[in-house]
Amino acid sequence: MFTTLRSKILAGFAAVIAINVAFSLWAIYQFSLVGGPATEAIADSYEFAGNIGQLGTLIDGQIGLLQQMAATVTPDPIITQFEARTTDVRSLLAKLGASPVMAGRQGAVDTIRAEYERFLSAATIYRNRLLGRERGDPRGALLSDVQPLATSVRAHCFNLLLLNQNDITDLRSNLRRELRQTLVLVAIATLVGTLFGVVGGGVYSKWAIRPIKRLTQAVKNLTGGRLGEQILITTADELGDLSFEFNRMIERLGRYEAMNIEQLLLEKRKVETIVQSIATPITVVDSSMRLLLINSAALSMFRLPLEGTYIGHDASEFIHDEGVLETLAAAVDQPHGGEAPAPHVYVVHEEGAERFYSVSVLPLETTSAVSGVVAVFSDITHFKELDRLKSEFLAKVSHEFRTPLSSIIMSLDILREGIVGGINAEQLDLLNASKDDCRRLSKLISDLLELSRMEARMRERTVVLIDIAALIDSVLRPHRLPAREKNVELAGHVEPGMPPLWAEPEELRWLFNNLVSNALRHTDAGGRVTVSVGVEHEELTVTVEDTGHGIPLDSLHRIFDKFHQVGSPSVPTPGSVGLGLAIAKDVVESYGGRISVTSEIHKGSCFTVRIPMAQLAPPGAAAAS
Repeated sequence: MFTTLRSKILAGFAAVIAINVAFSLWAIYQFSLVGGPATEAIADSYEFAGNIGQLGTLIDGQIGLLQQMAATVTPDPIITQFEARTTDVRSLLAKLGASPVMAGRQGAVDTIRAEYERFLSAATIYRNRLLGRERGDPRGALLSDVQPLATSVRAHCFNLLLLNQNDITDLRSNLRRELRQTLVLVAIATLVGTLFGVVGGGVYSKWAIRPIKRLTQAVKNLTGGRLGEQILITTADELGDLSFEFNRMIERLGRYEAMNIEQLLLEKRKVETIVQSIATPITVVDSSMRLLLINSAALSMFRLPLEGTYIGHDASEFIHDEGVLETLAAAVDQPHGGEAPAPHVYVVHEEGAERFYSVSVLPLETTSAVSGVVAVFSDITHFKELDRLKSEFLAKVSHEFRTPLSSIIMSLDILREGIVGGINAEQLDLLNASKDDCRRLSKLISDLLELSRMEARMRERTVVLIDIAALIDSVLRPHRLPAREKNVELAGHVEPGMPPLWAEPEELRWLFNNLVSNALRHTDAGGRVTVSVGVEHEELTVTVEDTGHGIPLDSLHRIFDKFHQVGSPSVPTPGSVGLGLAIAKDVVESYGGRISVTSEIHKGSCFTVRIPMAQLAPPGAAAAS
C-alpha cells in the first residue's frame, strides 16, 4: 500500500491529525454542554440584580421629589416627574415578576408591589395636604407614613437581591463542579489518546525506520574502513533505491581503494625522496607538534644520528631552541587563512664559529584548519658575514672621511672670514654652499658611525643599573635652552616609584635623545613637547608627544625604515639621511620591545616605546625567568 517513504510519513501524520481533530471536536462539544445553560442563568441573575438596583434608585428619587415639593411654589413639574417614575417602577416590577429568576418566588414580588402601592397612597395624602386639598400636617405624613413605606419597599428589594446572590453562588458552584467533571473526563481522554499515540507511533516509527537503521549501520561500517559489507533492503521506496546505490558506491570505493593505495604510497615515497635529497634542512610537524618528516640536512643541523627514528616524536625532544619552537607553535595555532609568522633566526655554534639559519614556516592548511607546519631552515651565514663586512667597511670609511672633512670645513671657515685674502659676494655664496654640503656630509658620517657603534654595542652589550628619572633628566637638559629660544614648552614626567633598570645607558640615552630632538625640530613656536615615563602591563612605557606638523599617512608605515625621510618644506633637515628612527627601532627591538607612532597632520605626533620589564631586570633574574 505504501510504496514510497513520503507516503509512509504522510500516513503517520494523517493518523495523528485525525486523532487530534476527533478529540478536539469531542472536547468542544463537552465544554459547550457545560457553558450554555449556566451562562444564560448567570446572565438572567445579573439582569435581575440590575433591575433591583434600578428599582431602589427610582424609589429614592421619588422620596427626593416629595421633599422638593415642600420647597417650591409650582409643584406641577415635580408631580409630573413623580408620576413618570411611578410608571417606571411599575414597569420594573412587571419585569421582575416575569424574570426566570423569580420562578417559584412570585409572592415576594407581590409583596413589594403591595408595599409600593401603599407608598403611593401615602405619597398622595402627603401631596394633597401639601397643596391644601386635605387637612393635616404634610411633614408628619412624610415622616410617619411615606418614608417608612419606602424603607420597607427597599428592604424587600434587598432581600430579593440577597436571594439572587445566593442563586448566583449556587450557579457558580454547580458550574465549577460540572467544569471539573468535564476537565477530568477530557484529561482521561487525553491520556488515553496520548498513550495510544505513543504506542502506535513507536510501533509505526520502528517499522518505518528499520531500513534507515540498516543504512546507518552500513555507513558506520564504511567509516570504519569495512568496504566489503553491503546492506540488504528490499523495500520499494526511496530507501530501497538508496540502498541499491549505496551498494554500488561500496563496490566502486573498493575498486578505487585497491587502485590508489599503491599510487599514494608511490607519491609518498617520491615526496620523502625529494625532501631527503634537498640540502636545505626541512622539518614537518603536525598540529600536535609531533614530527611527520625530517631530512638528513636537518638531522645534521640538530646534531642527531642519521639512523635514528624520530617520526611521531614531539618536536621539543630534538629542537632545543625556544625561538624555533615558538615560531612552529605560532604557525600551528594561527587561524585558518592567517598570515604566517615572521622568519626566526636560528644560530648554531659549530667548532668555534656560528652559522645562522632563517626559519621560514609554511602552514599545511586543510579546508577549515591548520593541520601541520613545514619549517625550512635557510642558511644565511654568508649574508650575515656580508652584513658584518658592510658595517665594518662603513665604519672604517666614515672614520677615514671624518678627519679630512673636518679639515675642509676649517679651511672653508678661514676663507669665509677673509683671513687669507678678500672675497667677493659670489665667492662667499659658493663657500657657504660648500660648507652646507660639508655639514650635511659630516652629519651623514656621524649617523653612519653611530649606526656602527650601536651594532657593535648591541653585540657586546654591558648592562648596568640606571635610574630612569635621572636618565630622562640628562636627556632633556641640553634641549631646554634651544626649546626656550624656539618658544617651545619642554616637559618631562616620570611616574613615582619607578624601579631601577638594568640596561646599556648610552643606548637608551641616544634613543630618547633622538626622539626628543626630532619632536623639537618639527614643533613650531608656541607648541609643546612632553616626555612621559611609566609602567603599563609589566612594560616600561615611554611616550614622546609633540604638537608639531604631524606625519603624512603614506609615511607612517615606512618611517622606521633605513634612509626613509619625511619631506617637509617648512623644516629643513640638512644632512639627514633617515637613519635615526631606524637605529631607534633596532635598539628597542634588541631589548625585546617595540616602538610605534600615531600622528595627525598639523596636530602633532606621539612616539611610544614599550620594553618588557623582564628584559630590564638584573641579568640573573632575566635568565631565571
